[in-house]
Amino acid sequence: MKFFGFARRNYHIAVFTLFVAFVAVTMSFTVAYGDDYYYGSFFYEGFSHFADENIIHYMKTNGRALVHLLDELLLAGGQMVAWRIFGTLCIAAVTLLSALIGAKAYRNGTDTEEFRIALVASCLLFASISLDIARQSIYWATGALNYLYPILLLLLLFYLIKCSEEKGKCGAAVPVLAFFCAFSTEQCSAGAIAVVAYAFILRLKAKKKPDAAMYFAAFSVALGAAFLFFAPGNSVRMTYYPDFYAKSLAERIAGNIPAVANGMTGKSGMGTALVFLFACHIGMSFYKIKEKREIRRIIPIALCAASAALIAIDGEGTASGAIRAAFALAALAEIVAEKTVAFFRDGDDSAFFILLSVALQACMLVSPEYGGRTILVSVVLLFPAILDGICKRKVSLILTAVAAAFLFSYGHFVLAAISVFALAAVIFALVKKKEASLAFLLGVLCALCFDSMLSFACGYGENYAVHRENAARIEQWKAAGDETALLHLKYLKNGEYKYIMPYDNVPYHWNWYKAYNRLPLSVEMTFDFPD
Repeated sequence: MKFFGFARRNYHIAVFTLFVAFVAVTMSFTVAYGDDYYYGSFFYEGFSHFADENIIHYMKTNGRALVHLLDELLLAGGQMVAWRIFGTLCIAAVTLLSALIGAKAYRNGTDTEEFRIALVASCLLFASISLDIARQSIYWATGALNYLYPILLLLLLFYLIKCSEEKGKCGAAVPVLAFFCAFSTEQCSAGAIAVVAYAFILRLKAKKKPDAAMYFAAFSVALGAAFLFFAPGNSVRMTYYPDFYAKSLAERIAGNIPAVANGMTGKSGMGTALVFLFACHIGMSFYKIKEKREIRRIIPIALCAASAALIAIDGEGTASGAIRAAFALAALAEIVAEKTVAFFRDGDDSAFFILLSVALQACMLVSPEYGGRTILVSVVLLFPAILDGICKRKVSLILTAVAAAFLFSYGHFVLAAISVFALAAVIFALVKKKEASLAFLLGVLCALCFDSMLSFACGYGENYAVHRENAARIEQWKAAGDETALLHLKYLKNGEYKYIMPYDNVPYHWNWYKAYNRLPLSVEMTFDFPD
């Protein structure tokens, strides 16, 4: 009995540990891609060259000096071990912080059923991030330093501010963290400004005066943002996109609307996270219909269900994206309106996270670049709002499990059928045996989570074997001493579980791949298909 009691109190730790282990395995298979070749070679010619390159980068490329400095240190000497450890810790921290915020651990502590459920669900949410996003911003070193790491800083900043609010005093770490977060990347810099502004709103709501540390945080976040946005390199970078900046502001926005609409609502973008959010809101609405007789809740249920269905169908093309986006924005507006009322009633932060998530995607309407990596921050910012909904009502957990089972098994009829029947049985059992049904629901979430994580580990593991073979061939070519000999390498087996390789016809990466591997620029390379 003692064992079962211990397991009942600590199952979330076991799930989280297993989740991190899966992440660590996948990370052990990651290799250098794209800009990793450039940043990983900074130390090759000594510290003086390293310092000069960083100055040139800030002056002529962009203002992301801090994240790229960390990137260069982690990739120094062409090794990946430090990055793999750091990347694993980043994912673990983002998952944990999402659960802490969603379960309001800053107020209630971690020894609660809400936190246990939130941590398990947080693992699923991270595992649900699409491959298109993950390969660009999580399992690629430079991408993770530019997109995953700043999100960690942003979530930590929010959590520390909420802890400070509970204590009634802003901690000394907040201004320091605010500066580094604002000096990271453009999206998270804007997010840091929003979080600090939100801290002042919280003080006003509580009718308390901001203390000196909060004003210092406002100054430091503005300073960090200034260093980032007014870097000389940003002006130079604009010259890389002459056609885009030759357009008027209205033309830039109009041209980006289709891509942003599809990115926000497609399953390869924010779509899966939005479905989970809608499932939680449907669960909350069902509760209010049952307990409070609020029949008008049928409208948000229908709106969220329709939006979730459109996302699941995931139609292609501009028209499909526009329809999905219209329904999603309408559903989000309804959710934000209700959560805003909840903010003034009981301090619910969900409206803030949803608004910030959407706002950071709206900012991309004026950006010359848009893709999976720029969507990550908005996906993760939805996690606390989703987890808050899951923690509040068990019916939301049920519907989240249903949505997860459907989305993860989409296109696999047998798995989908089994999931639907199993979950129907759980919903029926909920009336009789609540503990058993809760355990089964969490088990479904865990199974789906680890199925997704296993696919990442297998995909990257398959490519890692080819990478090691290529590394051995490079060393053999060097040992031969004939610089006129053709270097034969192989394509990676799985083209989905990678980012840019030199054979993707990008001359910039082709040359830096040679530099990264300490090869002469004159060497001729050819890539063959693996056996």
